[in-house]
Amino acid sequence: MKKSGSTWDDIVEERAGFNEINNDSIEKFKKYAVDRIPSIIKETVNTTLLQKLNLIDYGDLKRAAILLFGNDPQKFYLQSVVRIGKFLSDTEIQTTDIVKGNLFTQLESALEILRTKYLVSNIKYEGIHRRDILEYPYEALREAIINALIHRDYSGTSQIQIRVYPDKLMLMNEGKLPPEIPVEKLKTNHLSIPRNTLLAKIFYYAGFIESWGHGTIKIVENCMEQGLPEPDFIEENGVMTVVFYKDKWTEENLKKRGLNDRQIKAVLYVKVNGKITNQEYQVICETSNRTATRDSAELVSLKIFQQIGTTGKGTKYILRRHKDAKDATKTS
Repeated sequence: MKKSGSTWDDIVEERAGFNEINNDSIEKFKKYAVDRIPSIIKETVNTTLLQKLNLIDYGDLKRAAILLFGNDPQKFYLQSVVRIGKFLSDTEIQTTDIVKGNLFTQLESALEILRTKYLVSNIKYEGIHRRDILEYPYEALREAIINALIHRDYSGTSQIQIRVYPDKLMLMNEGKLPPEIPVEKLKTNHLSIPRNTLLAKIFYYAGFIESWGHGTIKIVENCMEQGLPEPDFIEENGVMTVVFYKDKWTEENLKKRGLNDRQIKAVLYVKVNGKITNQEYQVICETSNRTATRDSAELVSLKIFQQIGTTGKGTKYILRRHKDAKDATKTS
């Protein structure tokens, strides 16, 4: 494929005929793509539309056409599914779901299963309006699942996995990053170099992604806006993993933010007790008034602590909460 300049999804699927295409999926795509390719989606003959989308080669369907619009892509590619599991620990699995269908169907179904079966929502009222805020940002999960679907290595045999733990969510897919984009660059501006160019192009036409390489940055921003830790992007042994964390105030996450041992101890104390005073800080951390004041001020500037009161013995510190977390009531 490298020599020919082709990608895996650009190769003809000789086993598939046009009876494998789901016309309802194409009609949905037309509605999604009306803003980006208005002239192309006016085609009333679906074979002509697929031809203009470069999903047909000399009358034969390409692999991308089957994955995007097929009735049953798993008939040809057994590995093209999403496996969702609820893990109580690394070895104890409580529930499993297998998501099949074409890629648009998999995206919709995986998000719905996560929302209704695996994750908890926070309920917030703004006046008379009710908002359900998922424990992990919906837009971030959507972006991560789309990335897994369109960038995975379909020549491999593994499935996309979404592992839901009590304190985190891991999304794993087979496929190395291109050498031009080391994993540490995913949280900064970087080029978009899709592994499967046709899959990426069709998702772009549908308005589901941009072509600027900002998807992973948006994932980080969505998590931070909801008061969660930055997710981790990990590449190991040819597998790309995104890890979402539920609890912002863990020792591991606080170390990542550069806090010293005293500050970590103080944050964990407030997490349990709700507040801390300067005097309590001195006792817990066995330090001076001056150091306790300096540490607390730094925690306020880092937007970890919120100061209640201005000066004197009445001053206390609490954990700063995101606006969407205020007055929220958990419901399953």
